[in-house]
Amino acid sequence: VKLLDVNYKSVDKFYTGDDIILQFKYLNLTKITKEKVVFVFSLYRHDDFYICGNTTLMDGLSPFTPENEGIVEVRFPNIRLLSGSYKFRVAVDDERGIGIFTEAFTQPFEIEDNFEAVGLINLERNWDIKRGDLWKE
Repeated sequence: VKLLDVNYKSVDKFYTGDDIILQFKYLNLTKITKEKVVFVFSLYRHDDFYICGNTTLMDGLSPFTPENEGIVEVRFPNIRLLSGSYKFRVAVDDERGIGIFTEAFTQPFEIEDNFEAVGLINLERNWDIKRGDLWKE
């Protein structure tokens, strides 16, 4: 399992707004099976707080019949995470996305920000400040 920047360099530190590529290789050791699979990612904070997760099935991709080996990439454009230490989990699940065939974690990685917000993520937002006595019932 690797974390890559847009130049496909392996890195362990990103900045809020960077593009991140999560890449993992799978090897099908049971070549005789024709069971279909889905691919999974989960994101955790350093203390194992579960932030989010997704599967190829959730994103509308049909279950896959795995080749003998392959590479899976998940791209996260303009990552909105704020400063902290995080890790990804990847998995290969059964075609329903429930049974886990195998899983692995990335090494912890760091996010640095420029103090645009505090917490876990920097939500996109628009402010609308009205003037005057507009709060009437």
